[in-house]
Amino acid sequence: MNKIIFQDKRDRFIGGPDRYKEITSNRYILGHITDILNKSGCQELKYLDIGCSEGIGSVYLKNILEKILSKKIELYGTDISLKCRDSCIKNDIKFMKLDLNEDTLPFKDHFDIITVFEVIEHIFYTDFFIQSVYSALKPGGIAIITTLNTVSWKNRILVPLGIQPMNTEVSAENLGYGYRYEIIKNYMKKWKPAGHIRQFTLYSLEDFLKDNKFKVSLRFGIENWRYFRFLESLPNMCTSIGMVITK
Repeated sequence: MNKIIFQDKRDRFIGGPDRYKEITSNRYILGHITDILNKSGCQELKYLDIGCSEGIGSVYLKNILEKILSKKIELYGTDISLKCRDSCIKNDIKFMKLDLNEDTLPFKDHFDIITVFEVIEHIFYTDFFIQSVYSALKPGGIAIITTLNTVSWKNRILVPLGIQPMNTEVSAENLGYGYRYEIIKNYMKKWKPAGHIRQFTLYSLEDFLKDNKFKVSLRFGIENWRYFRFLESLPNMCTSIGMVITK
């Protein structure tokens, strides 16, 4: 049987949610992040983006933070795919190819900022992974982590009807299994499985992070269905959940 490496298929991420822009467009989240970073006495910050892909979002966030903080930021990125390397190098990103199911981040107390956007649900050994993140983060540094919410408002409607929860996968080839009604099944078939193997809720994510020594500074929700963004005041109802955490 051929081994399928989801993360190496760049087309799986085209058209996906842009967490970099969604987080920076939320003044409350961005203000919380910059308030913490402003307390750093360093004039140059180090930022690592885990799952950086081609680095476009990484550069976008870096530029916004540099403008607000009036500090230079040195940018690092890691991804499982070597296809990202050339683009990252062009964007002046120090790129590392790592499989974070097996590889530890080769740093200790090094980064002021680490972002982990829609990555942890792809990781099998999540404890091993998050311990590596903790080790690489400076004391007083921040990490921003987002993932998909298993108990989002959509899934609270679907599951009681016996329908497969969105953003969960039972096949590496077809995303349409379990949706019962043809209109939903056909809609889901437009997307490709991305390798979601770990499912989180707001509370399980918080428990997991606290058990691994992090302090949760902010909990937030991201709703990418425009007409339901009022739910962002209720994070555990949103399609995606996130936390700002400190060491």
